[in-house]
Amino acid sequence: MLYHPDINGQAKSFPLVCHGKGDEINKKYIKGIINRFCLPDNVL
Repeated sequence: MLYHPDINGQAKSFPLVCHGKGDEINKKYIKGIINRFCLPDNVL
């Protein structure tokens, strides 16, 4: 679970599936993280 206590005055979290060391994160999860935590679109 990714968690940030203050994104625009609210706590936000994002569930992230991890099955072991060396797993790659799917692009759909990266896009979800960017949207949830209000990150700039150009971080990819």
